[in-house]
Amino acid sequence: SQFRCTLYVPKVLNRGIAGDTIRDLDRRWDEDVLALEPDVVSIKIGVNDVWSRFNPDCSDRAVPVDEFQKTYDRCLTRLRGQLPDAQTVLCEPCGIWPPAPATGNAELQPYLRAIHLLAEKHGVFALVELHRAFVDAMAREPEIDLMADGVHPTPPGDMLIARRWREPVARCH
Repeated sequence: SQFRCTLYVPKVLNRGIAGDTIRDLDRRWDEDVLALEPDVVSIKIGVNDVWSRFNPDCSDRAVPVDEFQKTYDRCLTRLRGQLPDAQTVLCEPCGIWPPAPATGNAELQPYLRAIHLLAEKHGVFALVELHRAFVDAMAREPEIDLMADGVHPTPPGDMLIARRWREPVARCH
């Protein structure tokens, strides 16, 4: 007997911009997300909103958590309004430990909570818990450099993100 298997290969469009905060994402939202009419929207933002306050060259770009949550909520509300069938995946920001100031980890916690609240409010397709994954992996294997500067993942860090992203998304299918 013969059977035919059709493989669906998604088209992935990465619209992330290094250094962006939620304010930047909000300004680009219509053009970079809504206009493309995606079936799946995966968002990973927040580390620059916190990290910027530790960098004297861009401390004016830091976004307080209440503004972060309101702006993120506005983006998600617009997404639901224009593309109600789009599957939404929210990813926690990860990073901010030495070499970045250690207090950054504590300051990141309210942003993580905000993302969890938004995931619940908007009934997202999946929530990817990245921060704890990075903290745990670094504790288990400190010799593996997952994020050299506290913000930008190395190739092993990218692999950890990809694996963690796939887990909840695969469970939803």
